[in-house]
Amino acid sequence: ERQIYIRRKQDENRLKQANHDLIKSEKELEYLFENSKMRLWHSSFAERRAYFYKGSGHPDLVIDFDKYYDHIADDNREEMKMLDKDLAGNYPESYTVVRKIKNLFTDNDKINSYAINSIPRYDKDGNRLGCYGLIRNITDLVEAQEKLKKETERANDSSRQKSAFLANMSHE
Repeated sequence: ERQIYIRRKQDENRLKQANHDLIKSEKELEYLFENSKMRLWHSSFAERRAYFYKGSGHPDLVIDFDKYYDHIADDNREEMKMLDKDLAGNYPESYTVVRKIKNLFTDNDKINSYAINSIPRYDKDGNRLGCYGLIRNITDLVEAQEKLKKETERANDSSRQKSAFLANMSHE
């Protein structure tokens, strides 16, 4: 009986520690999502909905596919609607795509760039149920890249003008 009691106490202590570690991990994950521009998401083909989570627990946004398409601000909206017609066959296994999306998580009409990672979800029979992944706001990164590209072009143009000026002065 003493051995059973000791094992039971050890099991209880391991269970408490596992519960403590799980709560700590959930808090860290919630902190990460709260302070980053990232969300978890999953979709259901049967319901034709996408669910977005800023942490664990309940979704902070649930949206129908058609309403989601209305938020897409780039040329891929029609391509996505075509893929939607054959949900089981045309989607790739996993992919990352950058989409320009208007006011999906905000109330303003600013167009933001999002990197969307997607992995398919299957039932036990191998039928595709939907997808899940991460969506991350990369607007600041895209704007910084565009600014860097413009500055690089401006520096190259300035260098060309300098070379032309020096060649002109040397000739004269």
